[in-house]
Amino acid sequence: MKAKYFLLLLLVITLLLLITVVVYSQSGTSGTSGTSGTQGGPLATATITTTPTATATAVVTPTAELVAFSKTWQPDAASGIDTWLAQPYDTNNYGTTGEMQVGGSGADAPRRGLILPWYDTSSLPVTTVISTAVLSLYCDSEGDTNDYAIGAHRALTQWHEGAQDGNTPAGGENASVYAYRNYNGSVAWGAAGGLAGTDYVATPEASTTITGTGVYFDWDIKSLMQQWVSTTVANYGLWLINTSENTASSRKYFMPSDAIEAKRPKLVVTGLTLPEYVTLTGIYVATDGNDSTGDGSITTPYLTISKAASVVAAGQTIFVRSGTYTEAVTIDADGTAEAPITLRNYPGETVVIDGGGTLPESYTGLITVNGDYVTVRGLQITNSAFWATGVYGQHCTLSYLTAYSNTHAGLLAFGDYSTIEYSTAYRNSMDNYQGALANEGGWGTGITLCRVSHGTPVNHGTIRHCTAYENWGEGISTFESNYTTIEDNVSYDNYSTNYYLSDSVDAVLQRNLAYNTPGGYMHGDEPDEWNYHYGAGGSNVGILVGNEGYTPALARLQILNNIVYGCNRNIYVGSNVIDTLIAYNTVVSSTYLAEMVFNSNLQAITVTNNIAMATDDIAMVSAGDQTHVTYSYNNWSKSAPAYASGTGDVVGDPFFSAAGSVYTAPYYHLTASSPGISHAIAISQTTEDYFQVARDANPDIGASEWVP
Repeated sequence: MKAKYFLLLLLVITLLLLITVVVYSQSGTSGTSGTSGTQGGPLATATITTTPTATATAVVTPTAELVAFSKTWQPDAASGIDTWLAQPYDTNNYGTTGEMQVGGSGADAPRRGLILPWYDTSSLPVTTVISTAVLSLYCDSEGDTNDYAIGAHRALTQWHEGAQDGNTPAGGENASVYAYRNYNGSVAWGAAGGLAGTDYVATPEASTTITGTGVYFDWDIKSLMQQWVSTTVANYGLWLINTSENTASSRKYFMPSDAIEAKRPKLVVTGLTLPEYVTLTGIYVATDGNDSTGDGSITTPYLTISKAASVVAAGQTIFVRSGTYTEAVTIDADGTAEAPITLRNYPGETVVIDGGGTLPESYTGLITVNGDYVTVRGLQITNSAFWATGVYGQHCTLSYLTAYSNTHAGLLAFGDYSTIEYSTAYRNSMDNYQGALANEGGWGTGITLCRVSHGTPVNHGTIRHCTAYENWGEGISTFESNYTTIEDNVSYDNYSTNYYLSDSVDAVLQRNLAYNTPGGYMHGDEPDEWNYHYGAGGSNVGILVGNEGYTPALARLQILNNIVYGCNRNIYVGSNVIDTLIAYNTVVSSTYLAEMVFNSNLQAITVTNNIAMATDDIAMVSAGDQTHVTYSYNNWSKSAPAYASGTGDVVGDPFFSAAGSVYTAPYYHLTASSPGISHAIAISQTTEDYFQVARDANPDIGASEWVP
């Protein structure tokens, strides 16, 4: 947010560095900042294609969201469909008998059960995701006390329960018997008692060993349930077959749907499905609601989100139905860790909060959260006169939000233990459109965790799985903070810098992707030259680390496993930074000066296990402080300055896989020819790569660990 003041200072310092580079270059000194010369003769330089193969697309918040459900089905005699077949009584129908026998009984073997899970799978949409599905049968008695395994086999053909109780069915009754799927004899089983491969699948979907009586036994049919719901196989129910059915007295007696409720079969299914199949409990808001006569129910909702926010309490959720709401919303109530407050879209519906360029009327968010343990989820927030969000409460979460076209900034959180996740911010900081504030500073940011006032840093915040692009300020940032983690994000084409760490202690920036694309919305057709850095196109740094003179001063930072492509200085570390680790990063094709730039008055900066790949006119490193930065085990695509050459370095093309676009992380996978394989040094701060692949005992240089 304040990067402009810092960058104006860096402009002067960097110009001085540039003058120094020119003087050294003209004097013929090799290995100096800004030169491409090498000691001992020139080396071959890597070739980089800078023409983009594709323009990256921002992460878009899903418009249809599945919600969790849990359902227990237990039939009664009218709705249950189950029977069993007995070999010696091939014309008997057992559809309504008080038991279901499975197994052998001397000369009566075998006996097999048939059960149709008593629910209509078509009642769930095919998009339903099944998490668990357990069929439970009550074993009431047994032929002997031995343990026997009983398999549940998927039925391949239609069958009929019938209406008789162990007697020969009446003529023409549509009932299954041992020889026929219906009693009148028009459709036979593949073989008497059922044939594997014709009437049922030979391999059971699930098998359970029956070890006693008087209890329920379970069959896990999750996989089959998913197939039924997805309609990839027809639902004809299950055959129950005892693996020892030819053993005398191996039969087990299960209670059917005709039994008392305490012993009837049960089916418990959990999963995710579309919201219209689940009743969601909460406070409702809709564009056709009424704040005066509504009670907040789904049938008589409130009209405004503000009304719902005024009555919400811990543990409650405000569901906002589809539409555009022109209002500024404030949540003052507190949730708890066990019972948070949630403000969200009704699942699957699009909700827009629009400030119309005039709301809020004070310097805060269009959505302001003062309470603790509050989650805001699934909303689009636009045209705020100031910020999209201002979160002051602690332990709050912003999730699956989209913030765009807001005047000063996008998603802001000031409270301790804040999380911003799975959200997108684009074209915010519109007050700096085309560099309107270039000579003033003070532009905003797309997504940030920062202090609410100078001297009061924010603590223990996280920004993860977010996307920020085309913001007329910073993309993703943290300033005046302690213990911030910024991970697994994508930030590109932002005015001043894609990532910004300012006045922060113990921050971790890891597994992030940053890049700039030529032309387009932010850059237009202007050339990428220093004389326009503070004009329409901005400075476009990849990762910027800078002190702006506030509390706390930058210290103990970790910049790990990031990929940066095509930015104006891919990694830029300003002055007065202390005890910082820059490791396992891959930086490629900086458009100005060097891949990594370090200013003055630094202390204990460690640069190790990184890949830097540059075009002919760009240096590996440019440093004002050449004494207090330690370099080792880096893969330079060409010779680095002497002060940046360290133990374990390798020089040469890193040989990326070049899979897909340069704007995607897989492009930077290593190949078998990569010289950095097994040449990094293990460090305790991270044991994984950008893709969260474990690094082995002899790790590879760069953001991606090579996987053979």
